Amino acid sequence: MQTTPPGVAVHPVRAATRIRAHLAIARVDHWTKNVFILPGILIPMSVGHFSWDGAMVWRLFVGVLATCCIASSNYVLNEILDAPFDRLHPTKKDRPVARGLVNLPVAYG
Repeated sequence: MQTTPPGVAVHPVRAATRIRAHLAIARVDHWTKNVFILPGILIPMSVGHFSWDGAMVWRLFVGVLATCCIASSNYVLNEILDAPFDRLHPTKKDRPVARGLVNLPVAYG
């Protein structure tokens, strides 16, 4: 069971609110920036002798998805580590981890 950090009010929170909080700290809305890694892959592949079969497209998709997940893990770790300081900040205290909306073991996962 998760303990409540000091300074965080204890009140029941709906599951949808918690899910939105987890997605907010993962910053899924920032994943669109990761499509800019594709030109660095596609341009050399267009010059070389690569076959554009389904397996190659699948590998590109998995690679971009992995990049997105790695970026999200960085955002999540930063949010968790900054939460104790964010609770003392006038505007950052409203972030999901600082407010206690995020289940920390799930976020680390």
